[in-house]
Amino acid sequence: MIGKPLFRRYTPVSWGAWMKESQPVYAAAAAAANDHSGSVWVMKHFTGRVLLQYDSFENFVADLVTVVHELPQPFYGTGHVVYGAAVYYHQAGTDLIVRSELHWTFI
Repeated sequence: MIGKPLFRRYTPVSWGAWMKESQPVYAAAAAAANDHSGSVWVMKHFTGRVLLQYDSFENFVADLVTVVHELPQPFYGTGHVVYGAAVYYHQAGTDLIVRSELHWTFI
C-alpha cells in the first residue's frame, strides 16, 4: 500500500537530483567508519559542476550543506547515482558517463 505523500523540503530549483549511497555494503562500512551512510547528495538543476553533500537527511531538510564538491567535468541531466563512494553522471556535451570519487573532507 502507498500512503499519503509527505512534504519534506521546498527548493526554488525545478530540476535536479538528490541521492543517497546505493551500494549497501559500502553504506554499512561507511556507517562504521565515518557515518557517511546517512549522507544526502544534491545536484541542482540539470547542468553544472557542483555536488552538495549533507551529512544527514535532517540537514538536507534544513539546507545545512556539509561539503561542496566541485566536479572535474560538468554534468547534464538528472539521472545521477552515488555508488561506492563515487558519483556517476552524464558529462555535458558528450556521450560519456563519468565516475568521480567522493572525498570526505568537511567545510
